[in-house]
Amino acid sequence: MDAPAVTCMTVPEFLAWAETQEDGRYELVRGEIVAMAPERWEHVHAKRLAANALEAAIRRAGVACQALVDGLAVAVDDHTSYIPDALVNCGEPGTPDSMIAPRPVISTRR
Repeated sequence: MDAPAVTCMTVPEFLAWAETQEDGRYELVRGEIVAMAPERWEHVHAKRLAANALEAAIRRAGVACQALVDGLAVAVDDHTSYIPDALVNCGEPGTPDSMIAPRPVISTRR
């Protein structure tokens, strides 16, 4: 049996694929799909604290930005998108059905 051919996915192709998956979390790294490990309590708690701190800093600064926890992808280039633990998006927020942060300025990655 031959191994399946590896194709180099683009971010839009990956997002379309990811939307059809019932289980699991994935990132796209240099065009290849990479499964993300299950999360543990300590990590999830740290993400919430990071997002809270980012939100407080945004309020203090009075800037038009949004602090978000993981879930949205950040496109690094045409073939790489990560799902950071927390991120700051500035300017107009994404659309309700968006799977990618439109204008990320800060992202925290494990």
